[in-house]
Amino acid sequence: MAYSLKIQAKDLSSKELKLEPAWWKYKEILEAYPFKKELRQGYLNYHFLPPHDTFLNIFLDQLPYLEEGVYAHPKWKAINEKCLRELKDLIEHPEKYTELEIIIYEWES
Repeated sequence: MAYSLKIQAKDLSSKELKLEPAWWKYKEILEAYPFKKELRQGYLNYHFLPPHDTFLNIFLDQLPYLEEGVYAHPKWKAINEKCLRELKDLIEHPEKYTELEIIIYEWES
């Protein structure tokens, strides 16, 4: 089994935004914040509804990893560019979004 991290939010028109910042270190985040466990169909998932200031702190803590390892490669930079723009929009315009949630989910690898 493996884990991945995604961020979900809804804008004011209830349109759902889903982001998967691949460079975020889910283990580090899971250990640092009060996630709630959920066992669903045999998979263990974790949920956290961070306040804006906490989300900003997580973003800033994870930002340096964007330039590490494979993520420094030009192809990964191109892939992550759109996600980074959307994350910055979430941070700079919190009034546009509701129900911000970080989910760490288990999947079969």
